[in-house]
Amino acid sequence: MAFFEVDKFGAIADSHGSGMLEFGTPYFIAGGNRAGRSPAVRKEILNGLINCLSEIASVPKEDVSGHISELPASWTMEAGEVLPEPGEEPDC
Repeated sequence: MAFFEVDKFGAIADSHGSGMLEFGTPYFIAGGNRAGRSPAVRKEILNGLINCLSEIASVPKEDVSGHISELPASWTMEAGEVLPEPGEEPDC
């Protein structure tokens, strides 16, 4: 996850894929996620991040945009363990 505050509009390299992520707001969130979630869930995650950044930084939500790139879960590790696919997490 990366948060950017900029003086102008622009683009950054997508760290989870190829290409560029263009933005037109003073604040931009670039995040990465395990692939396999529905578009509605991805939108909910991004909107939650935008709302949190807006509240914490005391900036209007209209000044914040973002993008969440996705990679297969099998490409991601936490604490030395390969992550399961979304929805296949073990019960605790």
